[in-house]
Amino acid sequence: MKKFILTAFIFASFLVACDKKNAEPEIQFSSLDAKLAYRQDVVVPASGTELKVNLKEIEDSRCPMNANCIGMGAAVLTLAISDGTNNALVNTSFSGDGKNAPVQTFELGSQKYALKVNEVLPYPVTPKLPPFEDYTIGVSVAKL
Repeated sequence: MKKFILTAFIFASFLVACDKKNAEPEIQFSSLDAKLAYRQDVVVPASGTELKVNLKEIEDSRCPMNANCIGMGAAVLTLAISDGTNNALVNTSFSGDGKNAPVQTFELGSQKYALKVNEVLPYPVTPKLPPFEDYTIGVSVAKL
């Protein structure tokens, strides 16, 4: 019985060790967010490279803070990103408080990047959504 338990423990340890080797490395985003205003070019640092980012479109269906909603909703964003030579359109979304915001990957030429939206302001209030010109978002970009 002791041999069985010892064998099971060794096998389980082997599986955990193999799983950790195959895990992807954690993306190291800059600690500072770049603040983007609607339809204005902003230079965003990305691991030693500067990218030009523009918030092209926003569709905000987040639940207004003074309303009772069944779901949270989301802000769906389209960003135009350029390194001066290459261009990309990146679609991403933001919901909740951004703590578990999804990371969106994209390529400029042969270089891969990761983008994370950390905030979308202002938060909607009923009866009327804010005009697009009032929106700002916080983003972080990193080279992969």
